[in-house]
Formats: sequence, C-alpha cells, structure tokens
Amino acid sequence: MKCWNTSAPALRSPSSCVSTGKAYGSVNWAQANEFDSVPSIEHKTTFFSGASGDHDIYLKAAGQWNEGRNLIIPSYLKDITGNRLLLNVWNQAFDALTKATEVVAIGFQLHPADAQARQLLATSLLRNQRLAQVSLIAPPDGPDYWNSFCVTLGKRRKPIRKYFEEWILEL
Repeated sequence: MKCWNTSAPALRSPSSCVSTGKAYGSVNWAQANEFDSVPSIEHKTTFFSGASGDHDIYLKAAGQWNEGRNLIIPSYLKDITGNRLLLNVWNQAFDALTKATEVVAIGFQLHPADAQARQLLATSLLRNQRLAQVSLIAPPDGPDYWNSFCVTLGKRRKPIRKYFEEWILEL
C-alpha cells in the first residue's frame, strides 16, 4: 500500500502509512491548563528550570519548579474525560484503531485493572471488520492478558514473545 500526503496536492510526496499512539501521556508531556488540547513536549531542563544533570538536584527541582504547567504522566488512574488533551488523543486512537489494517501492541500488557484502555480497544477493534489479528510484542516472561481479550473480540492473537530491542533488531 502506498500512502500520500494530501495536505498540499501540488507537492504530493510519499508519507508513512504507519500511525503510532501513546494514549496515556508521557513523562515529558505538559499542558498549560486542563483545557489545553495540544501537549508541549518538554525536556527536563526546560520544564524544571532549576534542574541540571545532577540526579539529586533534578529530584529536588522536579517537586518545586514546574512553572505552573501540568505534566501528563502515564497512568491508568486518570480521568480521560476530565482532560481535553487526553480526550483528543483517545479519540484519535479510536479512529486509528477502527481503520487499521494491522495493529501491533508493543509492551502493553492490557492489565484487567486498566478498564479504560480495554474499553477503547474493545469498542474500536470490534468495529474494525477488516482487522483479523493483533500482534503483540512482549517479554517472554511477562503476563499475557491478551488471549481471552482477543478471543472475545473474534480476533487472532499473534504473540511475539521477545524484548522490544530483540524484535527491532530482527526487522
């Protein structure tokens, strides 16, 4: 399949068909307030202006100097509907999953306690009639909560029990 960038028809150039998603946030996502719908990607020394490369100074600074912004840290204990930025990201994830021709989950256990993620995945993957299989990249010694989940959805599960680095190096 070839994908094209249609934002500028005169400059049609190949673009990637691959979408990546990180619906929970990241340790360097920040937002000015709860209505901010676009994350700013911060570096440690930018977000915590008093921080330096010294680990002890960083830990002290991390608790004190955030310049009034909120970090969007990865956690399943957040109210997605109470944060415009996260709601926007989760809606994008839903849309991408309903249209995907291939889904590869990397390092995501799908723990039963993570009801929000399970709901998002279940509803979007059920709507996606073209998708027959979900590939899972996970360490060989980690738990596997995907089997019964995929059976319930009528999707095949393709477990690739390798560490992420091993999987990448084999591509």
